[in-house]
Amino acid sequence: MTSSRLTLASLLERADAVFPRAEIVSQRSDNTTFRYTYAHFYRRARALAAALQECGLRRGDRVATLMSNHHIQLEAYFGVPVAGGILHTLNPRLPAEELPHIINHAEDRFLIVDDVLLPAFERIRGRVNVERVIVAPYKGSSACHRYEDYEDLLHDSSGEPSCANLDDVEPAVVCYTPRAATAQAGVVYSHRAIALHADTISRPDDLSIGCSDTILPAVPMFHEHGWELPYAAVMRGSRLILPGPYLQPERILDLMSAHRVTLTAAVLTVWMDVLDALDREPHRWTLAPGTRIVVGGAAVPASLIQRFDVRGVRVIQPRAMTVPIHGDPEFELERHFSSSSVNSI
Repeated sequence: MTSSRLTLASLLERADAVFPRAEIVSQRSDNTTFRYTYAHFYRRARALAAALQECGLRRGDRVATLMSNHHIQLEAYFGVPVAGGILHTLNPRLPAEELPHIINHAEDRFLIVDDVLLPAFERIRGRVNVERVIVAPYKGSSACHRYEDYEDLLHDSSGEPSCANLDDVEPAVVCYTPRAATAQAGVVYSHRAIALHADTISRPDDLSIGCSDTILPAVPMFHEHGWELPYAAVMRGSRLILPGPYLQPERILDLMSAHRVTLTAAVLTVWMDVLDALDREPHRWTLAPGTRIVVGGAAVPASLIQRFDVRGVRVIQPRAMTVPIHGDPEFELERHFSSSSVNSI
């Protein structure tokens, strides 16, 4: 890393310096593919950070995203915190009446939304206090002219954000879980908490993530920041396969087979459906030997472990990530944003 501080700016700099040729494969909604390297991702994430600062983003301002698992969401994962902002990933699956409350409670100043989910935002546009709306042309076509265009924003950016004084105990991400949404409470993660957790899950006794891995985050990146897999992948230089908005079992298996995925993650119900698809067409897909599957959301039944085991797939169940940690001086933040109902870790 370029600094002793455990910031996402340091992780981003290291990824470019150590793994510039590692690949990111992003599936579009029309099933076409966008590919680029970590070096290109690095430049675009920094361009986003600089553009946000040039738009008036202040330290600690919240930037919401309404996107699925694709490369623009990944750029926001790093670009927003590198700019000194706090990334707020919105869950489009929540009831429409809850999203405005969450956006206003977090006091989101800016919103980045892809054109697939833009209609969902437009249904609540009149009930939120967002200053700027930036539309990302994820479909591969031009963005909506009623709002700012993401690609134009990056093109006009200086590409040189000011992040020299970024501290690793500053907030980087805020998440609102479905249970917390009704109580208008969120959990804030510091740069250091994210970096330490990404390092922890990468170790051999956990998920054993390395630069030889090909990782498919099938858990939504708007949910608990993808269980940290995108951050860990960038930290370790892993090849990333981002599946986009459609996570049908056949689509997941197509990607796992075509890209020789070695590590993936999703909730239990997804893997039950994947197993059913494998049972229906046992010779259609070939999984990479030693594939690891992370299963969350519920206790894993022994039958699921056994069914994957006969296919040479290892099942891993992690701890939940949205439990606030209180009283630990390593993770307590002095800077909270306005609401006292936001916990920090």
